[in-house]
Amino acid sequence: MALTLVIFTACQEDVEVRDKAGSGLITVMNSMETEGRFSLFYDAIGTNGLRIADEFNGSGNSYEYTIFAPNNAAFESFLAQYDTYDELGDIPDNLLRSLIEYHVVAGSLSAVDLGGTTQTTLQGGEISVAGTALTGANNTANVALADRQARNGFLHELDAVLIPPTFPTQTILGIAGGDDFTSLAAAVSRFSDLIDAIDGGSGAFTVMAPTNAALSAFLASQGFASLDAVPDPLLRTILEYHVIPGVVGSGDIVGAQNTLSGEVLDLPDDTDIVATADVAATNGLVHVISEVLVPPSLNSVAGIILTNPNFSTLATALVANDLVTPLSTGARTVFAPNNAAFTAAGITDPATVSSDVLTYHVLGDSVPSTAVMNGFALTLNGASVVLNTDMGVTVNGIAVVTPDLSANNGYVHEVNGIINSPQNNIVELAVATPELSNLVTALQKTGLDTVLVEDGPYTVFAPTNAAFAAAGVDVEATAGELLRPILLYHVLSGRVLSSDLPNGEVEMLSEEIINVNNAVFTLTTASGQTVDLTTPGNTLNVQATDGVVHIIGSVLLP
Repeated sequence: MALTLVIFTACQEDVEVRDKAGSGLITVMNSMETEGRFSLFYDAIGTNGLRIADEFNGSGNSYEYTIFAPNNAAFESFLAQYDTYDELGDIPDNLLRSLIEYHVVAGSLSAVDLGGTTQTTLQGGEISVAGTALTGANNTANVALADRQARNGFLHELDAVLIPPTFPTQTILGIAGGDDFTSLAAAVSRFSDLIDAIDGGSGAFTVMAPTNAALSAFLASQGFASLDAVPDPLLRTILEYHVIPGVVGSGDIVGAQNTLSGEVLDLPDDTDIVATADVAATNGLVHVISEVLVPPSLNSVAGIILTNPNFSTLATALVANDLVTPLSTGARTVFAPNNAAFTAAGITDPATVSSDVLTYHVLGDSVPSTAVMNGFALTLNGASVVLNTDMGVTVNGIAVVTPDLSANNGYVHEVNGIINSPQNNIVELAVATPELSNLVTALQKTGLDTVLVEDGPYTVFAPTNAAFAAAGVDVEATAGELLRPILLYHVLSGRVLSSDLPNGEVEMLSEEIINVNNAVFTLTTASGQTVDLTTPGNTLNVQATDGVVHIIGSVLLP
């Protein structure tokens, strides 16, 4: 009996039809890999956790299959849509298998066989075929090339990945826009940049989403009549505390998690606030919670500022400069300008206030008004403020109007003015001081003007023009190599106020020694010269952004 082999191929204009009757479907796909069209799909099918390549090659229950194979461009678009996954290998095996099986039906079906039909996939969901369009549960793909034939079926190339019903189709904020989260959606809508950060394609996130009831209970507990009554800086801090960068499932959510606010969320093992866990989104996960999470910062000095309407301008500036967490960590004392202080200073946009200015209002210690002492106090800015208690507490001459608002990590003292931080570096300060013009010339001749700016902080004992003249040093006529060691003998590493000068031998930047007597504020040079820092005409403790300048009437000679 003679056997006749009849091969049927569906032909269409400009479509290549290949006879691969001797090879299985996956082998056919693999042979196309050199074209770079199906390598992503082929690799996904071959993932060790799935082990379905042999099945689709003809060893499965059906033997014959039809595969709708998205090309690489289709999978790249799919991954761009799902920020949760950087590559197909990041998708959990069960979800990846459902994705693959949503592109496979049992039986050997050519384009002609498929036309106008509805097919049940191996995943269990249905897809409808109309012409070259395949419509699934969530989207439509088009057949780019039909009827790649194998011994056990057909492979049809798709220009898009069909999204199975098991996959999320909403973003995090899409889920948060549901009926039970209208209050959360209204809160987030006040911050367009926060919307962009979460749903703008900048990565995957995990959101702890309080329900409407949870937010209502929180507002009542804090004395707010409505969400509209919550100041923006406070609301933003609370919202960001509910956002965790990355995907953190319910099995890993307890314990320390860094949040978008910079504060650490630390849920205990026995937490019961998660009402619904692991709601999948295209860009992360949502855990529905029955209580609002209260950031630790609300119990700190930052919390006093965030919750006090009299500090709303300062609060906005702190949030804009990411200073809530630094003010919540460690002991802190804040000299907090009230809203009137910002208005008097002509500051209409608090977001323009720099971090340097704000940190100049903060001490790295817990200091009640009764413990304030006359003298300098180091701020988080690195420069110091002058405290005085002769007529109430003042800071650089600005009065404390309401002292001792206490928090768990320190105190807030309300002040009625902006405490201006140093604006010039050491060299700029010298340039702006006419009596230091010879020093400026000397610094420029020796290149030390660059060194002082780039490598600080430094403390500089700055001779006046009169001091250079009295020492017989003609800056214009003296070579730079001769000036350089003299100048370096006037520079001390670090930011050292006169009251903090160490007693005894001090090594200067020239690597030579000056002997300090801090009981009487004198300097004795290696050559035996003694300089009294308290001499009238000297100006000590002039602060710069990168150090301290002590203007003196003598040139220190090594």
